[in-house]
Amino acid sequence: MDIGKTIEKGLKKKRISQKEFASMIGVTPPNVSQWVKGTASPSGEKLLRIISALDIVTDLFPEYKKKDAGKSADFQNEVSKIWNKLENLDQKLETTQKGSGQKKKVLVIEDDALIPVVIKNLLIAEEYEDFEVISTYDPLEALNIMEASSPALITLDLLMPQISGIEFLKMIKSNNRIKNIPVILLTGADEKILKEARYYHPEAIMKKPFEYIKFVKILKDLNIYPKEKSV
Repeated sequence: MDIGKTIEKGLKKKRISQKEFASMIGVTPPNVSQWVKGTASPSGEKLLRIISALDIVTDLFPEYKKKDAGKSADFQNEVSKIWNKLENLDQKLETTQKGSGQKKKVLVIEDDALIPVVIKNLLIAEEYEDFEVISTYDPLEALNIMEASSPALITLDLLMPQISGIEFLKMIKSNNRIKNIPVILLTGADEKILKEARYYHPEAIMKKPFEYIKFVKILKDLNIYPKEKSV
């Protein structure tokens, strides 16, 4: 499929101008104009931003399917398992935090396989060389990752298997050892659900589609910066 026509279709679907879109993904309006006209093509990294921002992955790649984030038949049992794992994090995290020289982790809890790729490329583009992205769409696996290494940042979708993202956020913010890990909600949920999520004080809420410039601003607002390079 023609990338220019696909971008143009996505802009019309989202009802945003080329200027607004350029601001969203961190490029200039002439860049977007050239892509739409077909006189230039976006780089691989910019294409990832475009796909995520316009939600056009299935237009470009019809075979793409989101992972099934089905609900557990035994909701309360799954919640109990996760609470138990959270309660056992204290000593393991304390031991991990004593280590040094390792890359900082960004834990992306997300059922859309494209989002972790976009965040990884964003960090590379912004020279966050001391960060690495780890992703999962399963809350129990997320806790296993947190046991292995305390992340510097968590991005959380509100659609998760076993439990809701709001329930998982509540668990994080109720645990003294991990409640200070910054959590950014990346979601397409409506305002009613977001109002409930705000009660548990996530550090930021970012509505989908993913906005490159806004995400970078949130990182800086949270005092998360690239490691200073040696002069």
